[in-house]
Amino acid sequence: MKTIFLVLFVLMAASIKGYAGNDPFLPKTVDVAIGHAYIPQGFDSNDRTQFVIEGYLPNTCYRLAETETKYDELKKTLVVKQKAYLYNGLCLQVIVPFNRTVEFGILGSGSYNVKDGYTEQALGRLPIAPSLNSGPDDDFYAMVDEVQMGVIDNQAAILVRGNVPGSCWYIKEVKLVIESDDVITVLPVMGYDHNSPVLCTRENTPFSSSVKLPTNLNKGRYLVQVRSLSGQSVNKIYDLK
Repeated sequence: MKTIFLVLFVLMAASIKGYAGNDPFLPKTVDVAIGHAYIPQGFDSNDRTQFVIEGYLPNTCYRLAETETKYDELKKTLVVKQKAYLYNGLCLQVIVPFNRTVEFGILGSGSYNVKDGYTEQALGRLPIAPSLNSGPDDDFYAMVDEVQMGVIDNQAAILVRGNVPGSCWYIKEVKLVIESDDVITVLPVMGYDHNSPVLCTRENTPFSSSVKLPTNLNKGRYLVQVRSLSGQSVNKIYDLK
């Protein structure tokens, strides 16, 4: 009798598991095309490599899923494939824009081809320069929490907010690098006051700094990438009008 009950229990469990696996309300996972990639050009072989992709979901039945990446060091190829969940039901027939930061970590020096793994379309090239030192960077960058684009004195500007890691640290310079037709890199470089008359604390100290954009910068859509102390950049896309 115990054997019969055990067999029935196993069959019931298998039936429940199979039913859950064929749930008609579960979404399908599909590939979606990447429309454009914003690829910074100033990475070294000691940098944490990041760029941003964007595209459009066909309607509201699509929801963004994971981003698959793979690279071939010998062929110098980086492949990005964007996944989406496709749900059943009524959908609004409107396109839904998306963007996502893609990370490949530290790469060896060279010029890499970036392509969409779904459409096989080329998205651009990512050059990695050889590092000139064994440290993480030539400069120390502040810890960045927020980046915004605004206007200062009737001129487009970028505002950066965050923290420095102690009372003797300060923002020495905010470097602005126009890397390409669609990428602006911001480097909030820190300095250290070795001659401070007071004892330095190690508590995070907030800062807010801005840098104006060149007046001759072409109008268009830009990725603003702000490097941060952690190595994780803050990435925002803006329309410069």
